[in-house]
Amino acid sequence: KPGNSADAGTETSSTTTDGIKHVTNELRLSGLTSANDGAYTCMVFNAGVTGSVTSTGNLNAYAVGWQSTQADVTGKVGDTKTFTLNADSESPASTKYTSIQWFHDGNAIHSGVVNTADTPSAGKTQTVLTVSTATLSDAGYYSCVITYSDVGAVTSAATKFFVNGLVKGPSDLAGDRGGSVTLTAVFSGSSATTVTWKKAALTSGATFSAVSHGRADTAATYDSATLTTTYTLTITVLEASDEGAYVATATYSDATTETSPAAALSVFFAEVTQGYGFVGGSVTLTAKITANVQAKNVIWSKYGTRMTETATNTYSVGNGVTTSTITITSLAAADFTTYSVTADFNTFTVTVKSADMTLNQLTMKTNPTGGNIKVGDVSTLTCKFDYPTGFTAVATVAWVRTTDSYNYVGTVENTHDNPGYTSEMRIFPAVANDAGIWECTVTFEGITGTLKSTSATVTVSGITTQPASQSAVAGAQVTFSCVANTLSEPTITWTKDTSTTLTSGSGTSITNTYSSGTFTSKLEFTFTATSDEKYQCSVVDSTLTTTYTSTEATLSPLVVTSNPTSTSEVAGGSAATLTCAATTHSSLAISWYKGSTSLADGGDYSISSAANGANTEGKLVLNPLTLDTAGDYYCKAIYTSSGDFSGGSITSTSATVTMIGISYDHWRASVVISGQSRIPIMR
Repeated sequence: KPGNSADAGTETSSTTTDGIKHVTNELRLSGLTSANDGAYTCMVFNAGVTGSVTSTGNLNAYAVGWQSTQADVTGKVGDTKTFTLNADSESPASTKYTSIQWFHDGNAIHSGVVNTADTPSAGKTQTVLTVSTATLSDAGYYSCVITYSDVGAVTSAATKFFVNGLVKGPSDLAGDRGGSVTLTAVFSGSSATTVTWKKAALTSGATFSAVSHGRADTAATYDSATLTTTYTLTITVLEASDEGAYVATATYSDATTETSPAAALSVFFAEVTQGYGFVGGSVTLTAKITANVQAKNVIWSKYGTRMTETATNTYSVGNGVTTSTITITSLAAADFTTYSVTADFNTFTVTVKSADMTLNQLTMKTNPTGGNIKVGDVSTLTCKFDYPTGFTAVATVAWVRTTDSYNYVGTVENTHDNPGYTSEMRIFPAVANDAGIWECTVTFEGITGTLKSTSATVTVSGITTQPASQSAVAGAQVTFSCVANTLSEPTITWTKDTSTTLTSGSGTSITNTYSSGTFTSKLEFTFTATSDEKYQCSVVDSTLTTTYTSTEATLSPLVVTSNPTSTSEVAGGSAATLTCAATTHSSLAISWYKGSTSLADGGDYSISSAANGANTEGKLVLNPLTLDTAGDYYCKAIYTSSGDFSGGSITSTSATVTMIGISYDHWRASVVISGQSRIPIMR
């Protein structure tokens, strides 16, 4: 082109036929303007040939196409919007376009287009696209292509149609306490749209307020292809207080607002209740899964390994809690480790996991210590066991003598001295029955089994059975017994009235036996005294070099303390009474005799007895007194033997009952005067 530098063009094809080469060459121009008008000459040069072959053609460049642009359009769902473009051509040959086509996101639009203001002679055209009752799907990029017969198609600049509206609201979801969740909302509109997240309680009519705590992060991602923005609310380290209804409120570029439907956020969590147990016992562990739906699968793990024991699960609709329990029997030391549960749900794709719970081992911290106790002394056995802070199970302590399964019923003092528990078994005063092998046993409410201390052997030394005071009749065989617990076979001394030492011989017998720490001594003799005597034993335990002295036992004689008294000149037909008394004893019975005949209560005789302190009085009443019942009478104090008491009897002196008066005997009559002989008289 004259005035321009040469251009080699582009060779598009080259063939040779019969030695003649045929070449096609093109000159391509882009971005045409009116400056491109003019004549163009193509010059062909052959090597070795002087000069060139030329060919000339003219190019006419005209301004043709869209003379206006459509500004971006903003509306809302339901609006009607129009798009207008003006086309123009300077080419005389292009008196009219051949076609106009509108496009939405590259797809041809076949309705809603009106082409107006046609001026064919001037090459001017206006086209209008109307979008009626807009929907979210109408948002996007709009363009128009106008085609001319001589210059081809011209495409307009793209116009954005923003349809403000909610594309997708947040969905109900659940999260694990301590975990995180993300709520998502998608709004259509320009990138200038802003969103505020708000929360309210899950109750009807609750007020929404902006979410602004430090664990909440928001983000917005604009998609220029779809003209939508995705807004997210991420809450980390979920807490129970995060549970509620959430909405997203959008503020569009035209200052209008729109709020999404509420989405419910549920915070699920699982926790294992603190457990306690002891070796050999059993424990039931409890987990609670709090959710608004029932847990589908609850899996128990022990130190991270799934447990094989079968769990029992129950769901309470009222509070939305699934309770899971699992029982471990015959606890071993290895069982006192960490436990946890995981649970999932049918409704939500969330899995909750509890924190690890360590099963606490309850142990006996202090075991009782045995030893020897002297009879009458005070001694204390002590045990102490774990009772950790937060442990609320009721502890029941029992002290058991394992030798005969006897539960101690004396004084036991229990003290909760956090974090322990102390039990003291008080023995006072010590008696022989306190000896044995003792254990401190503890049972806890809700825990199967018994926590036991080690055994403590308690021995009780000293006189366990004192010689007992007693009474005896003269000539009776008397036995005193003295029993002592000792650590080795002891020696014994019996004394009478404090100073007289008794030995076997001359009617006195002392017999000793020793077996399994129990020493028994018996003193036997014939009683002859008429007044009280004192007897005592002294036992020497050589192992402890200790002497145990018994209390004094009193031996009292049983005697007739009051003899019956004779009566004189008792009138015939009246009553006569005789009394006697003897030393009171539980086995005493008083009998009356006339001569050698034992009398029975009834008829002419009335017999009775009554204890009066140290003496028991016997009474004989003769009523009526006759010549046959008058005579000599005496009483016997009869003591029945039992155990070491040999018993016996004592006879009182005789008493005479004398009658005076007239005694009728068939058809004869006699008169007795002053006890003299009978004097016959005539009737």
